[in-house]
Amino acid sequence: QQFIGEALDGLTAASASTWHHKLLFGWCKQHHSKPDQECVIAGDVQAAHEGVWPELSLVSRCGPHLQSVLRGSISYQELLFPGGSMEALLPVYQDAVVSSFYNDTVVAAVDNLVSTLQGAQLLRVIEVGAGTGGTA
Repeated sequence: QQFIGEALDGLTAASASTWHHKLLFGWCKQHHSKPDQECVIAGDVQAAHEGVWPELSLVSRCGPHLQSVLRGSISYQELLFPGGSMEALLPVYQDAVVSSFYNDTVVAAVDNLVSTLQGAQLLRVIEVGAGTGGTA
């Protein structure tokens, strides 16, 4: 909430650079509420929920730049993948609790499908996604 609030401060829909940034701006504006407390400290969140460090790291790195992304002055791709590298996001894909759950779910579903194949029957898989490698 705090990063959304900071991003919305002084930003208008007209300031958002592209149609999808305008959609995100609208969503942020609609769902933002003033926090009841002071800003959350990343260290406090990690101390209370040690399993969320991958997401916390991502939010701490990207959150302060949300307004610049919406304005189009910073590329969200460069923010997520500095220099085109997956290194900064690998912990989110490999170690995050939510990612682990969904990756394990996909593996179980594929294992189940493969177990039903008869003899030389083939399984063809098409990947549908945003191209970030979120399910590894």
